[in-house]
Amino acid sequence: MILTLEIKKLVILIIIFALLSGCIQTQQSASHKVIYAPSNVSIFAGTDVVGNLSDMQELDGVGYHVHEVTSSPGFNYHIEYYNVVSFDNIGFYGTYNGSASHVVTIELYDTNVTTWRTLRRIIGTIQNTNSEFMITKPTDFIYPNGTVVMRLYHTTVGITAHDMNIDQLVLEDR
Repeated sequence: MILTLEIKKLVILIIIFALLSGCIQTQQSASHKVIYAPSNVSIFAGTDVVGNLSDMQELDGVGYHVHEVTSSPGFNYHIEYYNVVSFDNIGFYGTYNGSASHVVTIELYDTNVTTWRTLRRIIGTIQNTNSEFMITKPTDFIYPNGTVVMRLYHTTVGITAHDMNIDQLVLEDR
């Protein structure tokens, strides 16, 4: 039996509806990625904070913004993630506006050796810091209660005209 053009269109619409409503799973939807958004942020050094915690949770062009202070460290803030089971990647999307001699580190707290471990150093003037960091041993960074602590740390005396703007900073388990 030969299907007419109208029946073919109807079949295609039914398939599209089934895909959109979740009745049919594709290979892509079968591979599930867990994203852990920030649960808490604490500022230990820095000023003129603009935004709130939710501004770091989605990649939407609205960021969490911290200016440096004229002391050392220029800024220091901790971002906590709760109920983390495992993660193998960090998605970091934002910009740093500083001078060529300024260094910002992105660090995770290693619960086994009780020290900060640097994942990346950001050096230079207006630098897009959109990056992903692969984590090979996440158990080093997960407390028994499921908390992970990240630190953004400006290592030297800051300049108040310099700032960090984070659009999204998430842990991912792929």
